[in-house]
Amino acid sequence: MGLFNNNIEIKKENPFEHDKLYRKSEIENLTNLFELVDNQLVLAINSPWGTGKTTFLRMWESFLKSNDELKSKYEVIYFNAWENDDCLDPLITIIGEMEKSIKEVNETTWDNIKSKGKKLVKKVAPVVIKVATAGAVTSDDLHLGDKVQDAIIDVSGNIFNVDNYVEQKQIRKDFEEELKKYQKNLGKTAVFFIDELDRCRPTFAIETLERVKHLFNLENFIFVLGIDKESLSNSIKVIYGTGTDINGYLARFIDIEYSLKEIHNELYTKYLIEKYISGKVNFDTYNNGLSIIINIVSLFKLSLRDTEKIITTLYLISRANRNSYTTLETYVVPFLLILNKTNKDLYNKVKHKNVNLKQLIEGLGKKINIEKWFDENEIGIFLKANLINILCDVEAYNELLEKSRNYTSMSELNQYRNILESCYEVNTEGCIQELERYLDSIIKLIDIYADIDIYQ
Repeated sequence: MGLFNNNIEIKKENPFEHDKLYRKSEIENLTNLFELVDNQLVLAINSPWGTGKTTFLRMWESFLKSNDELKSKYEVIYFNAWENDDCLDPLITIIGEMEKSIKEVNETTWDNIKSKGKKLVKKVAPVVIKVATAGAVTSDDLHLGDKVQDAIIDVSGNIFNVDNYVEQKQIRKDFEEELKKYQKNLGKTAVFFIDELDRCRPTFAIETLERVKHLFNLENFIFVLGIDKESLSNSIKVIYGTGTDINGYLARFIDIEYSLKEIHNELYTKYLIEKYISGKVNFDTYNNGLSIIINIVSLFKLSLRDTEKIITTLYLISRANRNSYTTLETYVVPFLLILNKTNKDLYNKVKHKNVNLKQLIEGLGKKINIEKWFDENEIGIFLKANLINILCDVEAYNELLEKSRNYTSMSELNQYRNILESCYEVNTEGCIQELERYLDSIIKLIDIYADIDIYQ
């Protein structure tokens, strides 16, 4: 993935070395929870897609594996639902993820679990197909590609011919007994992370829950599920109808739900700037360009995913702009790039020169208090001045000029002076057309690169 590989490096010997979101204390506290519930738990880690759940779970996994005391207590298995959602039955891939751990305990145990698992897959495959297709397809009218069909037959034989409830129940019991033997021989609690349920094929998340729910009741088995509850709720409604009691349904599987704490976006933005921009882009040395970006991103309260898209797009724009920013660009480009992402209508008004500063403030005021920020934040003061320039807003300039003549303190006078000095071009003869051309060149860059979706 090169530059745009957003996977944070998690070192086995020091899993929190790159903990840019300060999740260590959350992970330690949740780990302590295991013993409080007698090492039998289904814990859901809830957070919207793109807010760092996978990094959180990977750090947690590495923490359990790297700590000698914890390593003696817990056997850790990690299952990525998204990477396996092309499989018809999640139980097949879940058993596969357990192979290494089980073989280390006892090769015979692995053979028994695999054998019982095959029978269990065979018995419930028609049900899985119905769920996987939201009830639209059954085993009788399913047409599979040769590769997929061969793989399923290889694991489960003729999967469509047997439908005996009593036999199925016994097979499930036998499978669970083999898992109990595995855990007993293991001599420690098995911790199973199931990640990216919100990113995988929508119905696959439901299939996964339904297929492993009988394992949730096993002693000394802990399951940690990474979910976006809102996204998962939509998937549940697709399968079971819009009137489904979501909390009631999830209560069948989940014992405790924990929502990740909101993080300070400034910390993550700084990390991204260090990763993508520092040392690669020369900002105007008169201004602290990195601080400007952090402040503007924080103003708009972007999600982690959107923040990363903004920073990577900003990097692409800077490379196209000769790796250098003038003072005006340092302020205006990040602002307009975020405006393009968050308020397309308002951005287009700027693009077509159909908005002044007052209208821009009013348009943004529905979501953020930018007027107060303009007046109280040092970065905001200079951004305001540069927007007056780029919008060619002579009226706003004259209004500031008039206010500066009625100052009540030296600090107020200095503030007005700083703004006026930073946007004097708008009141200089012959500069309007040049400023308009300047805006056009910035808009052109943003229009090109903002429409490039960087999938990470």
